[in-house]
Amino acid sequence: MSDTPFDGPALQDSTFSRSDMARTRFEGVNLAGAEVFAHMPDARFRNCNMAGTGFSDINLSNVTFDDVDLSQVTITNARLQGGRISGASLRDMVIEDCDLTGMVIDGILVSDLLAAHAERQRQV
Repeated sequence: MSDTPFDGPALQDSTFSRSDMARTRFEGVNLAGAEVFAHMPDARFRNCNMAGTGFSDINLSNVTFDDVDLSQVTITNARLQGGRISGASLRDMVIEDCDLTGMVIDGILVSDLLAAHAERQRQV
């Protein structure tokens, strides 16, 4: 486990499976269209193109996404507890069957967003 970041390489359309990538840092990396099935707690993504990336059956607890393109990203069956997203494009992003406990998007707890949505649905 290294603190050396992936800095600038093109990794689009790559597949990462059965990998221990805990605490890995991705900075300025093109991961567009990649498929990720890995152990990635405490990973950090900064200034990355992740459009169309798929995360499945993955541990992303305490992950940080800063200034990244998460458009059309799909995250399924993942642990996202304590994760943080800020300054990101979330256009057409899909999150399904994930543990979102303590996850924050732009400073707002996801549980608060979901509660507000549920309340609004009851009022309709």
